[in-house]
Amino acid sequence: MSSLTDWIVAGSSVTTAVGVVFVAFQALLARRSLKADHERSRRENAIKLLMHMDVIRQRQSSIARKFAETLSFEQSKALLNQESFKVDSKHRELLLGCISKESNLHNSTKDSDSQIEIPVSDSADIRWQIVSYLNNLESTLSAWRHNVADRNMLEEQYQFLISPSEGHYLLKEFRKAAGGPRHFPSIEEFVSHIENKPRGSSGKEKVA
Repeated sequence: MSSLTDWIVAGSSVTTAVGVVFVAFQALLARRSLKADHERSRRENAIKLLMHMDVIRQRQSSIARKFAETLSFEQSKALLNQESFKVDSKHRELLLGCISKESNLHNSTKDSDSQIEIPVSDSADIRWQIVSYLNNLESTLSAWRHNVADRNMLEEQYQFLISPSEGHYLLKEFRKAAGGPRHFPSIEEFVSHIENKPRGSSGKEKVA
């Protein structure tokens, strides 16, 4: 009788142990499934953000970004305040590429002092393009910063915007004039991250 009781107890212990292992295995599968779903969701979010940026980004705003990269802090400040300011005539083609065809600058000749004066109307136009571009990019990179979208995918697509060899730091002077990290914290963190990445870890080059 005692051996039968021992057998029943032993059998019960084995059943309990098997049950515990089964529950643990189920929990592990659920955790892996949840992680896989989370990773897939982050990749999907990244793709949606990239598609959104492609839809709203126009050729003109891309040229405006390139033009604004050439501006000093003082020039950027004037642009931010929609004031008239002068730029070197060597940037003429970029300037004309980011303003309305109706602008008088399209019909004007270069100033004798090799400076082009940008009127308030064109300054306001360029400012709108730059601010819109930065606001949309800040929204996208917020997902990168808070890790709710695949960080590697976003870095691969946007790290070309930071190019120390060409002096491109994602409109650094304009962002400084606008308040820097206070207004664009995600862009600021992204630029710093890309600058500090080890050489050779960058993704494919993209055309700006």
